[in-house]
Amino acid sequence: MVDEKSPSVVGLNHGRMLHLHVNEARRLAHRLLADCMTIRPVELMGDAIEPFFDDLFNFAFHARRITELTDIGSKDEIDKENVFNHHGVEDASSYKYEEILNYIMHCRSISIGLSDWMGNKRWINSKQEKILSFIKIETDWRSKEIFYVFPLVSHFLHNILPKIAEPKPLKTMIH
Repeated sequence: MVDEKSPSVVGLNHGRMLHLHVNEARRLAHRLLADCMTIRPVELMGDAIEPFFDDLFNFAFHARRITELTDIGSKDEIDKENVFNHHGVEDASSYKYEEILNYIMHCRSISIGLSDWMGNKRWINSKQEKILSFIKIETDWRSKEIFYVFPLVSHFLHNILPKIAEPKPLKTMIH
């Protein structure tokens, strides 16, 4: 049992918690943007999917905690102009920022949609070149819903982060 009056008890205040979530969400958002803009040979796509999902789930957790701690973005809609309308890709189920984060956090199953790269061939020996484009999510309360990752993380970087005041210098609370 820890004595509350002991100087060995260290905690994190609200500003420090926010700082941790902001830093991690920003780092993951940049990785996800890079993943969504990378043209890959279909033969190597399998190597990219698991790390992509790891980053997506962790990003959703941290981005959602930022919204919970600050209420920033809770009513935001993602700009539909940021959606890459790739060949044969359906319209998104929602463009509400917080709703998409909640779907990711509560998904029962998730799959990734790959779009054909329509530009010049980048990988000479590849049969096809693909881009990680969208995700299909199934939750307990909804069947397959489609969301686009690029506009989600782009919205975070361009609309959420600028609204967050720089946190105070790192401090811990010592009781």
